[in-house]
Amino acid sequence: MRRDRLLLFAAAPVRQARRAESVLASVLIMAASFGVALVAASLAFAATPAFAAHPTAAGIFPYPITTERLDNGVTLLVVPFDSPGVASFYTLVRAGSRNEVEPGRTGYAHFFEHMMMRGTKAWPETKRRDLIVSTGSDDNGWATDDYTTYALTTQSARLPEIIAEEADRIRNLAYDEAAFQTESKAILGEYNKDVLDPEFKLDEVLRQTAFTVHPYQHNSMGFLEDIRKMPEGYNYSQSFFNRFYAPSNVVLIAVGDVDPKAVVALVREHYGSWKKPAIPPLVVPEPKQTAERRATVEWEVPTMPRVAIAYHTPAGAAVREMAALRLIGRALFGESSPLYRDLVLERKLAVKLSVHAEETRDPGIFKVTARVPKAEELPAVEQAIEQAIEGYTAASVPEAQLAPARLRLGYELLLSLPSAPRIAGTLAHWTSLTGDPGAIDAHFDAVANVSIEEIERTARAVFRAENRTVVTLVTTAAAAGAPAEARPPAAAPATSVPCALTSAPIEMPRPAEPTVAVRVAFRAGSIDDPPGMEGLTALAARAMAEGGTGPHSFQEINALLDPTAADLRVDADKEVTTFYGRVHRDHADLFVGLLMERLLDPRFDAADIERVRRVALDDIRSRLRNNDDENLGKEVLSSFLFAAHPYGPFAGGTVRALERMTAADLRAHRARVFTADRVTVGLAGGYSEDLKRKLLESAAKLPCLTGPAGGAMAAVADEGWGAAGSQTGAAAAAVGAGGANAAPSAAASSPMGLSPVLPPATLGATENRLILVEKPTDSTAISIGFALDVKRGDPDFPALAFAASWFGEHRQMSGWLQKRMRILRGLNYGNYAYTEFFRQDRGSVYPVAGFPRSRQYFSIWVRPVEPENGPFALRQAVHELRKLLKEGIPAGELERAR
Repeated sequence: MRRDRLLLFAAAPVRQARRAESVLASVLIMAASFGVALVAASLAFAATPAFAAHPTAAGIFPYPITTERLDNGVTLLVVPFDSPGVASFYTLVRAGSRNEVEPGRTGYAHFFEHMMMRGTKAWPETKRRDLIVSTGSDDNGWATDDYTTYALTTQSARLPEIIAEEADRIRNLAYDEAAFQTESKAILGEYNKDVLDPEFKLDEVLRQTAFTVHPYQHNSMGFLEDIRKMPEGYNYSQSFFNRFYAPSNVVLIAVGDVDPKAVVALVREHYGSWKKPAIPPLVVPEPKQTAERRATVEWEVPTMPRVAIAYHTPAGAAVREMAALRLIGRALFGESSPLYRDLVLERKLAVKLSVHAEETRDPGIFKVTARVPKAEELPAVEQAIEQAIEGYTAASVPEAQLAPARLRLGYELLLSLPSAPRIAGTLAHWTSLTGDPGAIDAHFDAVANVSIEEIERTARAVFRAENRTVVTLVTTAAAAGAPAEARPPAAAPATSVPCALTSAPIEMPRPAEPTVAVRVAFRAGSIDDPPGMEGLTALAARAMAEGGTGPHSFQEINALLDPTAADLRVDADKEVTTFYGRVHRDHADLFVGLLMERLLDPRFDAADIERVRRVALDDIRSRLRNNDDENLGKEVLSSFLFAAHPYGPFAGGTVRALERMTAADLRAHRARVFTADRVTVGLAGGYSEDLKRKLLESAAKLPCLTGPAGGAMAAVADEGWGAAGSQTGAAAAAVGAGGANAAPSAAASSPMGLSPVLPPATLGATENRLILVEKPTDSTAISIGFALDVKRGDPDFPALAFAASWFGEHRQMSGWLQKRMRILRGLNYGNYAYTEFFRQDRGSVYPVAGFPRSRQYFSIWVRPVEPENGPFALRQAVHELRKLLKEGIPAGELERAR
């Protein structure tokens, strides 16, 4: 690889600080899709209702489906769902990378996921973008091995227009060779972005080793050499579209606030006259593997070693065999399994163990992956995995091991359906296998009923040494180390006493919703970390969420929660740390009981701390520094914008600080910051009043802080927070004489015990900085930004947010930057602008809720470009911003953007 650069541009702020800042506009933002939470702590699973306790008449899928098949082969699925005013309309094309059988022509299924945004003669690109923008629609797509999905979520009242446009683009997509060549360059940029992730590369090599002729030997993006040649494939692209984009390959899915009869009529009107035969793909069967295959990936930058072990499996149509394999995967490799206890918790040879056994249209693979801190331990981990698998082929499997796995798989499905888009996406996946949504019920019926004899027979057929492929990933560079510094002085212990909650719960009841969720948010974050102990809040929170309690070990908690598919997570940001999770209402009491036990009585066991510390260190050393240029750029930019400010350090901490933290440090910090006077509880979904009462009673048992918190902030003044966490007033910040790292005054904290008001970020009004981060990559990521004295509640915020939306709305093709840099020039995958810190889950469109900040910055995110294009991309982004500032939004664009 070449030694290229990550470019960051820190620009001067648009205006000087002009007044004392107000506190956050809200403590907790609850998304409508979240469910609710729980209390009490012991469960005998034999007496627990199985997931089959809540099926529809047809099976496990909980919502009625109206199915309509047109004479030309188009299938329509309609699912009414409680999402007032919102509907998702998904187009499933049962063509994916498995259709790419011609040598040198891979990646075209994925190419059409991009190209379908280009429009038709009746709906040219600009007209289509105007529709998407004017309806406020989410517009996305993805390609897989077996299918391609085009996903729109929009106003249900505008669904007639959306359906008319979607029908036209799938029937009449039109693009010239110049547009084709431009978009193919953007696909190369997407590949260069993804290949920075060692997991991506490990999977890529595993596929190429396990498969020799079948198209599953590459992912949906295709082989790199074929992506590079794609600009020459214009004629082939048209052939691919004409062969596979045909009525009999299309399934339409409408979910949300919809009338099935009206949707059926619209689909008949716009799709009924479509006449075009599909040409079946030439399926290339994979020859039977006759000997073990092995490969090694040498990674050029420090990262944690990995091993992936794969076995060929039957196709998804072999319903009972695939159900058996998913049960084996969960029972053998889940967090409550003996193997996980051995490798992760006891011998500590691995920090993560995962299994993948997804159904595919053609025979696929069963894959186990382990992340191993030390390369010399890879053989031992591989041997342990293979021995565990061999145990399933040599002896009878007790039902006691399988019963929790049967429960969990069913609850996983139910918990994956909290919103119209998620329901539509689930239907798309399962319907892709056979064209019939009944595949969902067939599979989960098999999960519930497949016999031990069938499971043993499947295990013996699949888990054979000659059917195995093993790929390891090792680094060729040693991680840079640094001598540990002397520990900073220990903070004075905080005094705490029980007290009543000062914040009312935030509730979103949905009685018909089968899932519940809880969020317990503390106004505590990295700004509370003492100097020299960066990452203390995050590590303490992680040890609480992923560790044991006084009554229960971590392994015992895993065994209790595993069959429920409930998953407790924690996120620690600058000012807020949130513990959250979702669970089926069958197990709500259990989940809440264990959640609050973790908050009230965390064990802080040495083994638990060491396990989560290793993960936190790897997140910095491997992911952030070496495998995630885009987020590294954001963090470096933020550290320069907020230099000498509590926002400056990375919330996850520093390697030196994390390495020296002790159990005593974590216990003391937990007592200081995770207190009743800092907490807000959020509930949503199908929860009961009794559940809410139990949760609030438990939260009230959190201690109240009566001494200084001891973080890295200035002294504070009362900001006038109301009982529910809404701002009711603002007062000037009283910056203490102790400077930026002075401890806050206890008397100055708010009624919620909130973190103190922060000093303003300081960046010179005319000072521009260019930061270069040199590292060996094949692409250059660019972040540009400047600190802002504007946030929600400021009269200038709506106008600023409006301008940023027009300039570069996240993941939308309508932004000005996206038009100029990707659509016109094909420089990269995406170019976006933000008025606030933007945090997202992979693939999401909107920011993840619940991470408010009282200091913000404007930023432009230029996703990776080829290194030779880096300087031009930087200049163009800055040029377009200057043009916006000088000329404003063009008059013709204003209403469209509104």
